[in-house]
Amino acid sequence: MSNAEARPLPSSWAEIAVEELAAREVGSLTDGPFGSNLKTSHYTTTGPRVIRLQNIGDGRFVDEQAHISLTHFGRLRRHEAKAGDIVAAMLGADLPRACLVPERVGPAIVKADCVRLRVDSALALPAFLALGLNSKGVRKQAEKFVHGVGRPRLGLRFFRALRLPVAPIKEQRRIVDTLDSYFTRLDDAEAMLERVNRNLERYRASVLQAAIEGRLVPTEAELAQVEGRSYETASTLVRRLSPEAIEVDSGAGEVPLGWTKVRLGSIAQVRLGRQRSPSRSVGENMRPYMRAANVTWNGISTQDVKEMDFTPREFEVFALRRGDILLSEASGSSNEVGKPAIWNEQIPDCCFQNTLVRVRAAPCLVPFLHLHFLSNAVGGAFSRSSKGVGIHHLSAGTMDYWPTRIPPLAEQCRIVARVEDSLSVVRAVQQAIKIDELRCARLRQGLLAMAFQGRLIDQDPTDEPASAFLDRVRAERMKATSVPEEPRRRGHPRKAVKK
Repeated sequence: MSNAEARPLPSSWAEIAVEELAAREVGSLTDGPFGSNLKTSHYTTTGPRVIRLQNIGDGRFVDEQAHISLTHFGRLRRHEAKAGDIVAAMLGADLPRACLVPERVGPAIVKADCVRLRVDSALALPAFLALGLNSKGVRKQAEKFVHGVGRPRLGLRFFRALRLPVAPIKEQRRIVDTLDSYFTRLDDAEAMLERVNRNLERYRASVLQAAIEGRLVPTEAELAQVEGRSYETASTLVRRLSPEAIEVDSGAGEVPLGWTKVRLGSIAQVRLGRQRSPSRSVGENMRPYMRAANVTWNGISTQDVKEMDFTPREFEVFALRRGDILLSEASGSSNEVGKPAIWNEQIPDCCFQNTLVRVRAAPCLVPFLHLHFLSNAVGGAFSRSSKGVGIHHLSAGTMDYWPTRIPPLAEQCRIVARVEDSLSVVRAVQQAIKIDELRCARLRQGLLAMAFQGRLIDQDPTDEPASAFLDRVRAERMKATSVPEEPRRRGHPRKAVKK
C-alpha cells in the first residue's frame, strides 16, 4: 500500500496514479521547456507570465512575476498553464510541492523543473489533487525517486507514477471545503506571526541605528556635565589607541558631543582573506578556514568548515585571533553583505578566505565596532555600498575607508549593554515565533494526513465509490482509443471465420 501511514483507505476510495488522473487531451501533463527554448534573456517586463519554482508555494501560489513576449509565448503554448491547473515543483525541498494556478495570473507557461497537470474532472477536483500532492503520504512516495545532492530533483516519469488516494467526487468537495476552512485560520495565524516578525526586525534596526547615533543612552558628555566631572573624549581615545587615527569631518551636529567619526582603516587593520585555490586542497600545512557561509546573523557557524594549505608565511598573515571581526565580503544577496561576527577561537589555528573581510582593532573597541557593523548591515548601508551583478561584494578597500562613529569608552560599554538587553528580548520573541510557525506547519500536515486517510470527515454511503467512476472513465478511454473495424469494400464480402 502506498499510503505512507499504512492505514487502509475507506472502501469507497481508490488509489490512482497521477498519470491516470490527467485529462484525456494531449499534453495534459507536461513539464516546462528546457535549454535554449526559454532563457533569462527571453524575459520581458510585461506579457504572459512564466511560472517558476519560486511561484509554487506549499499549497499556495506566490506572486513573483516574470514575463515573456506574446510571440515567444505562442511558440511555447504546449507548456501553457491555465487557471485551475495544478503546477508542481520538481526541484528543491518538499517534493512534489504543488498549488493551483489562480485566475489573476492570466496567460502563462511553466518553466523547466515545474510540471503542469490538467485534471480529468470526471475523476477528481483539481483543488483536491493539489492538496493530496502536498500530503505527507505522497511525499513519502516521492522520496524514493528523488535524486541529486544539494538540489533534490524529482523526474517527470516518477511524478507520473505517484499514486494518490482519491475519494468519491462529492466527498472530495466536502474535504476541500473543510480543509479550506481550517487552512484559512492557519493562514491568518501565520500572517499575524509574519507581521510580528517584521515589526521585530524594524525594532532591531531602530535600536541599532539609535545606538550608533548616540540616541540610545545618555551621552558621556551629558553625564559628566550633570556630575561635574571631566571625561575622555572619543577623539582622545582613538589617538591614544592609534596615533595615526584619521578623523572624518562630520559636520556640526552629525555626531554627539564627545564622539568622533574616523576612517576605519586608521584605527583597525582591515584585510581581505586568502583566495581559495584547487591546487591548495592538499598539502603539508592544511588549516581550517572560515568563509562567508560560516558567518551568520547569530554568529560564527562551525557546521561546515573547509581546509586548504597555508604556507607558514600565509598562516601568519591570515590566521585569526580572538576578537577579530569577520564581515561577509561576498554574497548572492546584497542584504547579506557585511554580516558581522566576532571570532572567539572556536577552532584552533584557523584562517579565513577571501569571501570575508577581517577587522582587527584594539580589544576595547571590538564590542562597539561589531554593533556598528551590525547596524550598517541591518540598516542597508553595506548593501547600498556593495557592487557586482549576481554576486555582491563589499571590498576591503571600501571597509578601509568606512566612516565609523566612535563614542567615549564608558559610553560604548553602556550602549553595548543596552543593545544586548533589547536584542535578547527580540531573539526570545523570534524564537517563540519559530516554534509557533512549526506548530502551524505540523497542524497543516496533520490535517492533510487525516484528510487523505479518509478520517477528516464522515463518509456518505450514498456517494458513488471512486472505483465505480474510475472503471467508467477507463472504459470510456478504452473505447475512444480502440481501433475501428475496417469498412468492407463493395463486391468483396467479409469472409466467414471458421469455427
